[in-house]
Amino acid sequence: MLYKNNGGKNWWVMFRDPNRKGKFIRKSTGTSVLADARAIERAEHLAIKGKITEKQLASIFDTIFGEKRKKDQLSVANIWTTYEHLIHRRERQPGKALMRVRQLRLEKFLEWAVEQYAIETMEDVSFDIALTYADYMRRKLKLKDKSRHEYISCLSAVWNALSALHDIKNPWRTLRPTVTDGTRHAAFTPEQEAAVLEAAKNCPVPLWYEASLIARWTGLRKVDVSKLEWKDIDLERGIIHTRPSKTSAYSIDVQIPMVPVLWDALRRLYRPKKRYVLPTFAAAYPAPPEKYPYKKVLDAAGITDPSITFHSWRHTFRTRLAEAGISDDLAKRLGGWTNDKIIERYDHADKTDEIRRAIESTVTSVSSAPRP
Repeated sequence: MLYKNNGGKNWWVMFRDPNRKGKFIRKSTGTSVLADARAIERAEHLAIKGKITEKQLASIFDTIFGEKRKKDQLSVANIWTTYEHLIHRRERQPGKALMRVRQLRLEKFLEWAVEQYAIETMEDVSFDIALTYADYMRRKLKLKDKSRHEYISCLSAVWNALSALHDIKNPWRTLRPTVTDGTRHAAFTPEQEAAVLEAAKNCPVPLWYEASLIARWTGLRKVDVSKLEWKDIDLERGIIHTRPSKTSAYSIDVQIPMVPVLWDALRRLYRPKKRYVLPTFAAAYPAPPEKYPYKKVLDAAGITDPSITFHSWRHTFRTRLAEAGISDDLAKRLGGWTNDKIIERYDHADKTDEIRRAIESTVTSVSSAPRP
């Protein structure tokens, strides 16, 4: 169906997408002309049903709007909108958090490219410009191999998707650095755990301590800690049941019984009218809350090793499970490292106490002290 938002100029289209379990899709047609909007609506329905290809859909848009529409879609101001419009028609789509990261990475690159090279369209981004930006990330931004690899992967994904519709070459394809084992995140030692948690308690930005506790005792990634909702937490039974963003495409949930130190911290933190456990983190992600990065917490703890980051809590969780003799199957299931259906036996309610005892067995004297 077609509709207009209050005070809006252009028509919007809304329809059910069978590739997304019948969820409603809403998107702007980009036109205020009803006849053109109806043509776009019909074309979108045909594309969803697989009766026309993406190139045919683009051809329909060009017929309706002319060559100006095609050029406008590839202007710097419209690259993200065009990419997002394309992604919404695909059966498998990136998670919201990943899309947000890609958007921010693209915006930062385009801001730099416009300032340095005055680019106006996507076609203006040559291999030389991409290579210069990759070098800029290494020399000026001081990004490590893994960070640059992830950064360039985001940009490459945008270019790959749009090259399916337009004659655009992906300049990022060969620029991703190889990530070696030496650049991966390390686990905390027990002494480092104590120092970091103490530094987080005294941090000027609230909730870094609680975020550290959640990551330490659940193994959740930063995105999942930041976006953790109260509906995912059973404070009566002491269980966190959530679906990590990285494994959501495979429908992998994790169910983690809470140890007392985390359980008590979340009870104190509970706000019934709030959606997110860490609202400032959820609002700022992927940026740090109040522009206070975790590196400052690590610096206050005296940790200068570049391989130690917030993600190290996830490796610490897995490492402590292994040190406590926890089976590899159970460790993988707790952290969402597997999609093995056999491990579903650990999801049953009658296993909760057993799993809680397993996690509690990893408690060290330096990491279990409650917050005063």
